[in-house]
Order: sequence, then structure tokens, then C-alpha cells
Amino acid sequence: MKNSLIVITIFILLCSSIIPFNDVSAQTSTIIIRSDGIVSVSSGIQRDGDTYVLTTDLNSPIEIQKNNIIIDGANHTLQGSGKNNELAAISLKASNVTITNFYIADWTTGIYGAYANNTIAYNEFSDTNRAIALYDTNYVINGNIIQRSGSGIYIKLDTVNPPKGNNRVANNQIINNQWAFNIINSNGTTIAQNYVANNEVVLTISGGQNGDYRDAGYHLFHLNDFINNKQVLYVNPMAAGGPFVSGLSPISPAGNWDNGTTGNHWSDYVTKYPNASEISNKGIGNTPYLIETEPISWSHGNGEEGTTILGRAVDCYPLVYDGDISTDTKPQPSSTNSPSVSSSTSPNASNNIPNEYVIVVILVIAILITSLIVITYRKKHWQKH
Repeated sequence: MKNSLIVITIFILLCSSIIPFNDVSAQTSTIIIRSDGIVSVSSGIQRDGDTYVLTTDLNSPIEIQKNNIIIDGANHTLQGSGKNNELAAISLKASNVTITNFYIADWTTGIYGAYANNTIAYNEFSDTNRAIALYDTNYVINGNIIQRSGSGIYIKLDTVNPPKGNNRVANNQIINNQWAFNIINSNGTTIAQNYVANNEVVLTISGGQNGDYRDAGYHLFHLNDFINNKQVLYVNPMAAGGPFVSGLSPISPAGNWDNGTTGNHWSDYVTKYPNASEISNKGIGNTPYLIETEPISWSHGNGEEGTTILGRAVDCYPLVYDGDISTDTKPQPSSTNSPSVSSSTSPNASNNIPNEYVIVVILVIAILITSLIVITYRKKHWQKH
């Protein structure tokens, strides 16, 4: 019996040393693609020249320090541990980088863009605080699906005067988020041909370092489908730069909601303007679409009180039909083959065990069985004598 326990103990120790048990702390170690092109942790990422391709699902954050490369998720999942993990799935600390074909779920930030001139295309984000957070200029955000997040696209530039960001956000599906767009202290963003549906708020704007709403910048919205969103525009009350005053004039936030010839499609257009009609079969309504913030109540110590609309804008060329944006330019929903997103607050464990581990385990089991047979045989032999 004593010999049997020794053999079993050896077997357990061998298995514990060779089988890759899932260690959460190890899985959350950051994978870095260094400026020299070397991957700090090569497992799960394969390099082919200037293209880096995921070969499996991961739950470790990735930091990119190398310029002029492509990061291809190959439709694998980058799984986080929850919205409050204070981590970004991918941190962009380089320029001229393209990130594509990722499923990103359960992170504080999906993609953190700290450097200029990058492309984020054909990814899917869900259950993040900020799906895409941009802190620099000249980004192309194209063909992504963003859902069930706090801010779908968050843009903030930390300068006193809003610089011209030249960011372009096009052909994305932005659905079921708290805010589709959250823009602070940025300028010159083009937001076009997006399908924006079932969000709490389409656009939230805040002031920059001045605390002034004018720092929210000037942008262009056109050719978008805005479908069943609860509120179009929200201006942070603190962005007014101080206490409310009677007669505060509303601003026209975010710039233009049409490009001078075409605007956006609004799902409530006919309900809001039942007498509107189409102009000469051009697909444009003859009644402009008015966009206003919800009234804000205010009061002063002298007894003065009232309500103020902080923001007001107009789409002068609203599109009558929901088909005005070509379906060819819209990202399609996930296929039935897309991986499901876990709502768990702990990382998903990978069940992929390399073949070499399986072979070693089989050998160890064979050795164990052989040892037990030998021990049993010897015990019986000793009892006979």
C-alpha cells in the first residue's frame, strides 16, 4: 500500500508540472509588440513580416509599440475580465497601425488610441466602458460593430483649444450603448454612413480644459441612420462654464448635421413631422429635423429659476427613407459562427491543450498502470512465501 501511494503522488506531481492549468494572473500579463518587432510573449501571435496574426483566443491585453504594421485578430476573441478591470484590450502606442478582425469583450476600454494616424476596421466590441477611445488625430474607424457599451466611440484631445482631429467614423453599427458618441475637446470629425440604433444618447459633448462647451469642437454628421435612439443630444451641464443664467443662448453643438445637400435618416421623422413630404422624389424631407437637448432646470439664490435648453441643432436635409444608406456600406451583424460573449467577470479559460502535453500524460498513465501491476504482483508473490 505504501508503494502505491508513492506512485500516485509522483503521478500527481508530474501532471501538475506538465499540464497548463489556467492561471488568471499569467493570462492578464500584457503582450507587447515592441518597436523592434519582437513579441514579448509569442504564444498566440504569429508574425509574417509586418503582419501579426492571432492564432487563438486570448485574454491578455496587447500593447503595440511598432509603427507601420497590421494586427489581424483572425476572428479570434480578446476576452477581458469585466468593465471594471481598468485595462485596455489593445493599447495603440504607435502610428500607421491597422487593427482588424477582432472580437473584443469585457474590458474597460476596447482599443485605446494614444498615437495618430491609425485604422480600426472590421472589429466587434461588446460590454466595455469605452469601446474605442481616441486621444489623438487622423483615425479611420470603419466597418466595426459596437454594442452594449458605455461609450461606443469616445474622442478627447487634451489641449486648451480644440485642434482639428480629422478623424473619420464611417460604415459602423453602433447599437444598444449608453452613448453612441462621446466627444470632448476635439474638432473636425466626420461621422458618416453609420447605423446608430437603440442607444440611450446619440451624442454627448463636454467642454475641454476650459470647461467651456465651445471646446466640444465642430463636426459633420451626414448619411447616418438614426433608429430608435432615446435621445439625440446631451450637453454636459458643467460644460456651460459656470452657473446657469436666464436667457442662455443654445449652441449648435457638434457642427453640422448635414453636408449642405444631404442629412441623416431619423426613424421618428414622420411621427415628429406628420405633415412633411418628400421634395421632388429626391428622398429628402421638406421639413428640417430639429435637434434639442432636454431642458435643464436651474435656480439661483435670489429666487430666480427656470429651464434652459443647452444645445440646439438642425438637420436641414433629412433623409426620408431608411434605405438611403446602401446596405453594401453597412457592417453586417455577427454570423452564427461568431463566438458568444461571456458575461462572467473572470477570463474565459482556454481549453486548447497542445498535443505534446496529451502524449506525455498518456505515457505517465501507462507508467502508473505498469507500476501498480508490478506492485500488486510482488505483493501476491511475497504473500505466497
